[in-house]
Amino acid sequence: MYAFEVRVMTDHPLGEPECATEIIQRFRFGLPERLRVTHFGMSERGATLLTDRTEADALAAWTKLGIGLVLSRKSTPRYKAFFNWRKEKGLDPRPFPWGCAAYVDKSARPDEVVTLLKELVAGTRAVFGFAHPSDAVREKHLVTYSQPALGISSTKFVGADIGETLPGIYWITYFGPAALARVPLERLRQVPARSLEKFGEGYLLTLSEPFAAEREELERRAVSVLGLKLFFDKSAFDASSLGLTSSGTHQARHAIEKKKMGKKDST
Repeated sequence: MYAFEVRVMTDHPLGEPECATEIIQRFRFGLPERLRVTHFGMSERGATLLTDRTEADALAAWTKLGIGLVLSRKSTPRYKAFFNWRKEKGLDPRPFPWGCAAYVDKSARPDEVVTLLKELVAGTRAVFGFAHPSDAVREKHLVTYSQPALGISSTKFVGADIGETLPGIYWITYFGPAALARVPLERLRQVPARSLEKFGEGYLLTLSEPFAAEREELERRAVSVLGLKLFFDKSAFDASSLGLTSSGTHQARHAIEKKKMGKKDST
């Protein structure tokens, strides 16, 4: 199971050939040898399709077909980095819809997780990002909601994008230019933290060690100092708003009934 999650958000054209090539080269040669990518793959909607592709195949699928890019390392410390991007934003309301979610094995040292975060921030021109223990990310953003018409419960990852609020404060949080427009540097300097490091066009705020007992309390204090209204709060999120519309309910019922009929036919 992965112990760390690293995420970055951007509006940079990640799938354009020049940008995509830069990202791959960074992971092949820019990282310390112990962290360099060993496998290239493709994904759709966060699910890995193929992992043992050549670099050229993965790059072409990403830049020409819009199939998600997966960079992974299968030797210690293992990780998978899922990149998402489309040529057209379409109706997506998020101001920074592209980015990467990386899942890092427990064998990685905290300083290696920081190195991956920095590489992702630099390669994607991120406006916001973070590194955090995986279990704690789920606690912050995974909600369960019911769909009474279907008699089932579902889960959804919410609040992890930049919208009316920033996603949150984490073990390490990166504030790029767009995030600094909401959270002034003067305020960041008032946060009780282990360090505030200038990095690229933004700042990395490190609260403590990732699994320190006081980390959660430091997160709460940081949010209080910076402003509660600036950050997503799962306790205030209305999970019932995620229920299906009547149209969606009808479609889901139809899919369930079709699946049941298929099982009967096969018996």
